[in-house]
Amino acid sequence: MLFNYVVGVSLSKENEHTKVSKKTLLAVGIVANVALLGYFKYADFLIENVNLATEAQIPLLHLALPLAISFFTFQQIAYLVDSILSSAYCWSDRTPCRDDAPVCKDQEQSEEL
Repeated sequence: MLFNYVVGVSLSKENEHTKVSKKTLLAVGIVANVALLGYFKYADFLIENVNLATEAQIPLLHLALPLAISFFTFQQIAYLVDSILSSAYCWSDRTPCRDDAPVCKDQEQSEEL
């Protein structure tokens, strides 16, 4: 969450980044979120298939999958995209999301406030 907050604040700043462009920073944020999601959901699947294909004995990780990790990941990605498209002034975890859509946009929540 802290990573997404820092990237989102950096994306919403008006001035251009000197070392990294906003598009690159957005891409890094999205890749990091999807990589974390993939690690938690598919690490054991990948290890099991490698074991079957190569007859290796790599032990499974048996990771505890965090509750609603897919929903939370895509909500964080929507926050990063909102940060680059508009001046996102809020953190996506500040209020509960509406139940009518899987991912809430910043504008929708600000109208409710």
